[in-house]
Amino acid sequence: MEEYKNQRVYNCKVSWYKEGDVIFSDPKYGGESIDATDYRDVLAQIDPHSLQTNEEYCIFVMNYLLDKKRVMKYLEEGLKENPELLCGKYVGGVRKSEKGYEKVFSPAIGRASHYSKAMVRQRDEHRKERKDRIQKEIQKKQEEIKNLQNDLDR
Repeated sequence: MEEYKNQRVYNCKVSWYKEGDVIFSDPKYGGESIDATDYRDVLAQIDPHSLQTNEEYCIFVMNYLLDKKRVMKYLEEGLKENPELLCGKYVGGVRKSEKGYEKVFSPAIGRASHYSKAMVRQRDEHRKERKDRIQKEIQKKQEEIKNLQNDLDR
């Protein structure tokens, strides 16, 4: 847990299971699915006690705050240098409302996460990996062009 401007923010690991995924307690039935071990690190403002004791809260967190498409969108934005919404790996939080629960997002926490040393390093690594991937693709295309030109010259 970290504190940003007197707000509790938890470091969380999130993974998403398919309907048929299970973890068997008896090892003779096999291990975990690939999805079960494919975690994403996020920051979220959640109440761990309510998550374990309040079914309505838990369902809201799982279905709305930690929805896979939503989380992946935030994580992709966190890898951009200048996204519309500064978020880093912060995905927001949940609070009680008149209608039950609602998602909330603190721009100050998003900004702090986005410019944290860890996120700056992660964006640098992402940029380098992307550049390397593009360079390999260019080399591959140049080799294909060379082979095609050799075929023409025969």
